[in-house]
Amino acid sequence: MIIIEILGTGDAKCRRVEDNCRKALEELGVKGKVVPVYDVDEMVKRKITTSPAVLINGKLVSSGSVPSIQEIKSWLRK
Repeated sequence: MIIIEILGTGDAKCRRVEDNCRKALEELGVKGKVVPVYDVDEMVKRKITTSPAVLINGKLVSSGSVPSIQEIKSWLRK
């Protein structure tokens, strides 16, 4: 199972990323879980300085932007 973590403050951009990740999983038919981590202390602990950040199975794939559904799907195919 794929674990996608969204790290940030929980603002509108973070929620859009969360929605896009869920849609990408659904469109690909891939079993996965989207985990929002809206805790600044956790971001500092993981040395993430810009939000929203996207981690797939623990690997940082995006930070500071709202990736499109197509972009997320390309990451999930790898």
